Amino acid sequence: MKVLIFSLVLCFEIFTPAVAQNTVRDTLSGTSSKHKILIIIDTITTMGNDEFIFNPFKIATIDLIKPDSSVLLYGERAKYGAMVIKPKGAIKFLRLGAILDKFKIKKEDRNLRVCINSCIAEESSNILADADEVIRVEITTKRNWRYYDNSINEKEKFINIITREGKKNGL
Repeated sequence: MKVLIFSLVLCFEIFTPAVAQNTVRDTLSGTSSKHKILIIIDTITTMGNDEFIFNPFKIATIDLIKPDSSVLLYGERAKYGAMVIKPKGAIKFLRLGAILDKFKIKKEDRNLRVCINSCIAEESSNILADADEVIRVEITTKRNWRYYDNSINEKEKFINIITREGKKNGL
């Protein structure tokens, strides 16, 4: 199955740049690409700039549709191609606001930067998570990435979304 997942990540890169974070968290399309493919997961449609938190073993099928065919099926928004991901069963997907609601994060903390398993989420407003995969949300100062800007603030707080994969890895 890991070979299959790896092969699928390579297929994603044919359409648009992808960055595999781990087996649970994947950014299917880099934000630097002008040509976003249409991604449909279950009943949710996105233009490929979301950060997905889901278990790849819950995927029943992934259909990659070439641009010409995808325009016929989904219209002009699919002019660069489409990826249709069908899960094996019902999955309840949550956006960031719903995740913060579920875990009762205070209003004053909701503007903090967001991490997933202690790694910064570049597009936190575009997080789409399988509700079963998110096990905890915490406010923390702990970082797990190389800081890339000169204004280091060791006391800066973050929202950290812990997934099943993160818990398995000791987070």
